[in-house]
Amino acid sequence: MCIRDSGGTAPAFLERLVPQVFARLHDYMNLKYNNEYLVVAASGAKASGSPLWYFASEYFIKVSKNSLANASALQQVVSIFEAQLRFPRNVLERLNKSLLPELLRKSYELDLLFVNTIIEASSAHVSAENEADLTKLINLIDTCCEPHYKFSPNDLPIVETYAASLNDIAATIARTCLEHLFRITNCPPNADEASRRMSDITLPTLLRRCEAVIRSFLAEERRMGALAVKKQSLDELLFVLDQLRRLELPAGVITAIPSDTVDGNHNASKLVLRSGPLVDSALLKGNKPHLVYLLPALVACASVREEEAKSHLQAVLEEFLSQLGLPPFQY
Repeated sequence: MCIRDSGGTAPAFLERLVPQVFARLHDYMNLKYNNEYLVVAASGAKASGSPLWYFASEYFIKVSKNSLANASALQQVVSIFEAQLRFPRNVLERLNKSLLPELLRKSYELDLLFVNTIIEASSAHVSAENEADLTKLINLIDTCCEPHYKFSPNDLPIVETYAASLNDIAATIARTCLEHLFRITNCPPNADEASRRMSDITLPTLLRRCEAVIRSFLAEERRMGALAVKKQSLDELLFVLDQLRRLELPAGVITAIPSDTVDGNHNASKLVLRSGPLVDSALLKGNKPHLVYLLPALVACASVREEEAKSHLQAVLEEFLSQLGLPPFQY
């Protein structure tokens, strides 16, 4: 919420009310965990307008956009976003399970609004003094890269019928967030200083997420044995490999240090690669140092069985070869 007087500043007494207004809106937003509403929604009875919790959520998204630029309000806003994007399982289990899919489908519309609001806000926190605030937003976006509607029949048996569609919803939100992480980390040579700053801050989060995607896919493939992995998992891996091939970074964003370096003996603000003496720092001075950093994960990925994944991996490794000045193998 952002209320201004004629001088362009918010009256102090109104600024003090903002946390209370947000807290009350959050109370109304939590009414979605209410069996009475679910019964009405599932019965097809339509009241005039949206239910109160939906209206409160839309209004909160609207008024919180300005407050995301206010450091004192940011933590409360982020906490409420986190609560709305993470369904508390102990609460869900108390609801009428036959009506739960209605709640999840309705919440999906809001989840995309929440995520897009966070994504927009992250672009406004690039300056050095806002680094801590930007990190909070980036961490929340990264959290949403992990599907939050990930149900299995063992968790909620009554939802088994809807598990596929709900997991599709999760994949859509996760992909939206992952796409944004790649977009704000990408930094071509002609990028401005703000883009370089953003890339420097978001890169560690993005690379950890890429490692997690690769690790998750390999684990699932082992678990599935001779069976094919889920299409969602394969699509996620293909997307990550393709984006890693395209990603460009500013020079010096990753620093090589000896593997036996004691923590604290390097610049903590830089992403470091612990390596042996054969890793030349010159490899990290091009615009694709992330391929050096992720090389162990990419090598592990060579064991995948999916032909499409192998093809994407080959394209990434050929890009790495071009960074070394080596031509691709002709056969």
